[in-house]
Amino acid sequence: MTMTAQCVRPADLGKRIKERAAAILDLNERHLSLDWLKEYGLPQLGEACGRVARELPGDAAMGPHIQRELIQRQDFARYLARLLPLLEQGQLDRLDSLLASCQEHGVAVTRYGLKELVECLVYDGLEPNARLVYLENFASMVLPYKQRDTVINSLRQCRDVPVKLTRQQQDQLLEPYVPGSTLFRSSPFREVWELLERCPDLRKIPWLLHNLQIKENLGMPEYARFAEAPGEHIRLLARLTDKLLPAAAARFLDHWQHDGCSLNALGQMVRRTALHGDMDWEKALCSYSGYVNLISGVKFKNLDLAALPQHLEDVLLYAMANGKAHFIRLVDGNPGAFLDLPAYSFLLQGQLYREHFNLNQLSAKDLACCAWMRRAKLDIQHLVPGRRYTFPELRALYGVRKPYLDFYHALKSESQDYRLRVFKEVCKREALRDIAAGSIDALAALLDQKPLSVWRQELFSHIDGLSPADTARLLVHLDGVRHLLPGMESRSDVLLALRSLDALGQFQTMDGFKARLMEVDGDWRSLAQTMGLTADFIEQHRESIAGFLSQDGAAIASAYMRCLDEAHQEAYLRVVKAELMGRLREVKYHEGDLRRELDMNIPSRVKSQWPENLAVTVGGMEAGEHDGFFDTMLLGCQPQRTCLSYLDGMYRKCLLSAFDSNKKVLYARLDGRIVGRVFLRLTKCRRTSAGGGSLTFVDLEAGGTGQQEREQMTLFLERPYISGLGPEAKTQAAQALVELAKRKAEELGILLVLSQDYADYSPQGFTQTRLHIFISKSKGGAQYLDSLDGEAAVSKEGSYQANRFLIQS
Repeated sequence: MTMTAQCVRPADLGKRIKERAAAILDLNERHLSLDWLKEYGLPQLGEACGRVARELPGDAAMGPHIQRELIQRQDFARYLARLLPLLEQGQLDRLDSLLASCQEHGVAVTRYGLKELVECLVYDGLEPNARLVYLENFASMVLPYKQRDTVINSLRQCRDVPVKLTRQQQDQLLEPYVPGSTLFRSSPFREVWELLERCPDLRKIPWLLHNLQIKENLGMPEYARFAEAPGEHIRLLARLTDKLLPAAAARFLDHWQHDGCSLNALGQMVRRTALHGDMDWEKALCSYSGYVNLISGVKFKNLDLAALPQHLEDVLLYAMANGKAHFIRLVDGNPGAFLDLPAYSFLLQGQLYREHFNLNQLSAKDLACCAWMRRAKLDIQHLVPGRRYTFPELRALYGVRKPYLDFYHALKSESQDYRLRVFKEVCKREALRDIAAGSIDALAALLDQKPLSVWRQELFSHIDGLSPADTARLLVHLDGVRHLLPGMESRSDVLLALRSLDALGQFQTMDGFKARLMEVDGDWRSLAQTMGLTADFIEQHRESIAGFLSQDGAAIASAYMRCLDEAHQEAYLRVVKAELMGRLREVKYHEGDLRRELDMNIPSRVKSQWPENLAVTVGGMEAGEHDGFFDTMLLGCQPQRTCLSYLDGMYRKCLLSAFDSNKKVLYARLDGRIVGRVFLRLTKCRRTSAGGGSLTFVDLEAGGTGQQEREQMTLFLERPYISGLGPEAKTQAAQALVELAKRKAEELGILLVLSQDYADYSPQGFTQTRLHIFISKSKGGAQYLDSLDGEAAVSKEGSYQANRFLIQS
């Protein structure tokens, strides 16, 4: 294989290097860019450098397009030398930009006279292409100043004007209406010209508006519509503008354009102006709704459309455009209520009144409700597409969670009143709390037959403590539990059955099922293994364990245990073990625990009476003290879910401290149903924050003795949680809880302090004051103190915290 290569002789290579080096020096000396070496040959660049050296001053600073012109055109250097003395500051840059357009269009700038070129460079605000158009078409014309100003302004406004113009196109740009017409800046000049050539009469419209000094925004799309019937548009616009002042005409054109520039709307407006010549048209057209009002012929007597906020326009426009006469009369009859609607009102959602709700169904009372009903509380996306709702339905659905919306949509009864009755009961009682999404349709089918309360009365009235949520779950699984219903006596029986649905078919009676709970309860087997319970222990405490399991204790204990850390799991399992042994009270009120929790000596009267549980009845409302395992574990679930719920409460870890000696839970019941819950704490208080063992100098002027302020044992009633009651019954429940606390305090002979929340229920014999309440020590770690800013960490134990409270006078 042979190889050949072109070799450059050293002499030739040296010559080329020298020539290139000379060119570089020459370009630098003439202030020309070295980048031209990539584009042009050395001979051409050398000639250009020679011309620059002969014709131009050595310090001339030139832009890239001027430099290109010097290289490409031999006559430009001499032309530029004559031009430079005529240019003012900044015009050299304009020349450079103009040359860019010249080079793009293949035009030699030297063909234009110096005077015309200088004049072209004088005008501000012209794009380079527009300068070239002027230079090519108008610079040589002898034009009056006004016409020259017109053409310059036309070139500033028009888009993509060709460099070569016909005589007719030049005349068009000399028309005085062109600079102010939106038409000429809305589309490229060639498209506008073609439209006007096809329909010459259209020129009369911008001419008319210009002569009357009417501002407009009518562009190419609008003129294309005018071209369909140019004569009629021109005739009607001439009649209309003859009746309206320029400002009113400009407002009309703006709204008319937004409306699609229909010929019918234009004719309607012409007729209105003919009938009502003395109207304040500018005010009447101040808003788009005012325009629609005029076009549609709707008359408002009381609603001032000029004062209409923008966020109310859409719904009113929709009503006027769609013949919602009743709604329009309602708005006009209640202008204050309508104008008070905030932008976030749920009524103002276009999708709502277009797809789901007939505005004509709205009443004055409904309109007032819309002022506080926020769109965020009723997600339109959760409504059934295409379904129409009445306002009572929308109000019932307002603010409810999606499962409840789904439930309402699953109800098939033809009676709206019945559907709403069933729905409101389910919502009020929070009956869907434990219903899986897949079971909602089944529940709705049953409640289509009769309401939840009727089902409970007919089938489950013998079951004590059954909540509406339990009733709903029983109904969903009615076929699986029906054979055991006669033996169900309490809510705990229901919970056991519902948790063991797969095993229920093995048993004929509830008693038979409960007798074998230890075998079928998977949570119990797991709990017993975790606790290391021996067979002897289980046998020895079989009866109390059976009671524990019959109240779903294993499931409750297992669920709660999982949220605790290892140290507190151990403490909690001691509580559970005591309950299994039937000896929880011994653990809760263990000798000496109360003294250590409160850090003070406990009077014998308090020591003996505090563990005893009292109960009172006030007007049919029962209130009682409770300290049992299940009363304590369920305090975050009844009568409502709170942050102490053992299942999912944010502060559920604090629930363990509820087993401390100094804490009890009070429940209020109405007809056997739990409707209220509150913590009762045995603690101590003082008036000031001083003390705690510190030593300081006595203030003699204040009459001080230097002795530490005496701590006072206190019974503290925390914030109440009351649910499922009306205002009157809610007050009665709170009063029953206060009455129970009063009797307990009298029995113990100590001061009663109430949370500030009870001020809403006007308790008799209490005065508001500021106190420092002691945060007791706890065997269960963190505590939750409703009236003292929530969670109290272990680090706060043994300290005082101040707040305003109610104390017995």
